[in-house]
Amino acid sequence: MKVFLLLLVIVNALVAGVLLCFSLTTFSFINGLLMPLFLSVSTEQSMRTGRLYVNDVTDKATLKALLHRKLETEKYQVAVSGETWTCLPLGWFLKMSHRLFKGEQIILQWGDELMIEGNMRAIGLLDDYLTWNKDVKALPTSLSHG
Repeated sequence: MKVFLLLLVIVNALVAGVLLCFSLTTFSFINGLLMPLFLSVSTEQSMRTGRLYVNDVTDKATLKALLHRKLETEKYQVAVSGETWTCLPLGWFLKMSHRLFKGEQIILQWGDELMIEGNMRAIGLLDDYLTWNKDVKALPTSLSHG
């Protein structure tokens, strides 16, 4: 399904590029073919969403502080509403992408386990942070207590 959507996006970009490209100058080649292709692929990548579940950390207060600091360093504005965090981008490109496609919002829901939902790029960033950061690795887990 994803391959079909990607092919559809590329074919759409190529058709739009051919229709816009009236002469063989470099300017019209870039604006008529490469720019629609770049915009369609970047849009398709920003719309990929997913979920990440974290359920083995027992010190949630420290994990919340570490994730809050990481999200702020990655230029996300964190709005806390009870056990739900809504993170919106502050960078101009990600903010524009969020306004156009609603694809850059990250939602963190704290309960028995942490559920992170949003853009796959941001989820991958947080997954790498949770996996490789030395401060997160030092947190006690449910596996170390049992």
